[in-house]
Amino acid sequence: DSASRFRQIIEWHPPGWSMDPRTFQGRFFWMAVVVALGIPRGVRRAPYFVALAAVSFWMAFTARRFIPLFSITAAPVAALGLAMVQERIVALRPELKRPVVHTGVAVAALLLALWVGREVRFFPEPLYRWTQSELYPVGAVRYLRALPEPPKRLFNLYNWGGYLMLHAPGIPVFIDGRANTLYDEEVYDDYLRLYGGRGRVRELLRKYDVDAVLAPPGSGISRALRQGSKRWVVAYSDLRAVVLLPPSESRSGPRLPKAERVLEGSPELWLRRGQIALRRGRLDEAEEALEQTIAMRPLQLGAHTLLLSLAARRKDRDALERWAQRAIHTYPREKRRIHQQLATSYEQLGDLRAALEELRKSVPRGPFMSKASIQARIRRLETRVSATQGAGGGSE
Repeated sequence: DSASRFRQIIEWHPPGWSMDPRTFQGRFFWMAVVVALGIPRGVRRAPYFVALAAVSFWMAFTARRFIPLFSITAAPVAALGLAMVQERIVALRPELKRPVVHTGVAVAALLLALWVGREVRFFPEPLYRWTQSELYPVGAVRYLRALPEPPKRLFNLYNWGGYLMLHAPGIPVFIDGRANTLYDEEVYDDYLRLYGGRGRVRELLRKYDVDAVLAPPGSGISRALRQGSKRWVVAYSDLRAVVLLPPSESRSGPRLPKAERVLEGSPELWLRRGQIALRRGRLDEAEEALEQTIAMRPLQLGAHTLLLSLAARRKDRDALERWAQRAIHTYPREKRRIHQQLATSYEQLGDLRAALEELRKSVPRGPFMSKASIQARIRRLETRVSATQGAGGGSE
C-alpha cells in the first residue's frame, strides 16, 4: 500500500537506480541486468524460476528490504545469463575451452570474492558482528528481566521489538518489525508521537497501559518523562538505552535491583562504568573501564567511540588516532560510525578540516541508513571551514 504511513520506514522505500557497483543501488542494478540476460533461455528451460525472479524483482523494486530475497530467488536465472555470456565468448575464442583456463577463471573469481569481502570478518563472534548486536539494549534488557515484576506493557523503540521478543519473551512489546502485518496505523502514529515526545505523552501511555519505557537516552520520550512534576523514575541507563518506570514504582512494591549486581561479570557492566566515569570527568578511571570492556568484547563499538571522546577531552591527538585505527582494524564493518565519532572528536580539538574529512568518510551507503543528517552536518561544517578561511584571509 503506497499510501500507508508505514512506508515512512526506510526499509520500505524504493531502492532507486545507480550504475556504481560500490553502492547497494548499483549492485541491485547489475544483478537485474545479469538476470535479464538469462530470461530468454530461462523461459524455455526454467519458466518457474523466471516467474519467481519477476515477482521478487518487483517486490525489491518497490521496497529495498526485498533486495536479498530477489538476489537469492533470481540466482538460477542469473546463472543462465552468465552461461550464455560465457558461451558467446568461447565461440569467439575457442582456446578458452582449455581446462587450465577454467581453473584460472575459478581462482580469479575466488580472489575477487575474497577482495570484495575483505572487511567481512568471521572471527571472533560472527553472529555478534553480522547482526550488529552492539546496536541493541543488551544491558537494559538484562535489567528488565531482573525486575521483581516484569512490565505488563513495554513501550520500546521499533528497531528493538524483535530483539525483545527473542531475549525477553515474557514482556509484551509496543511495536516491532512486523509493522502493518500486525499493527494498525493508529498504533504507528501513536508510536511516533510517543517516541518523539510530542503532545500528551503520559495520556497516550495510559491509553495503552504502558508501565515501562525502554528507549535511547536522547529520545523525545525519555526527555519528556524526566520533566515536569510527575517525573518517571530512571531505573537503569547506559550508553544505548534507558529504562523508565512510573513514579509510583519508586514509592511502593519491591525494591528495584541494582544495575551493578544485574550486570555483574558482563562487558556491559564495564562499559557502563566507563561511561559514568567519563561523564564525571574521571578520565583515567574511564579509560581503564573501557579497555576492560574491549578486552572482554572487542566488538563493543561503544567502548571504542567513548575512548575517542576521552582522547578529545584530554587533547591527546596521538591517542585519538591510535584508538581510531584500532577500532577500524577490529571492526571494519562499522568504520562509518567510527569516522563519525572521529569527526566529532576532531571538532572538539578545533581541527575543522580534519573533522570535515572524517565526516565525509562517514556518509552511509547501505540500504537501511539515511544520508540526510550526515549530509546536513557536512554542509554546516563546510560553512564553518569557509568562514574560518575567510577570516584568516582577511587578517592576512
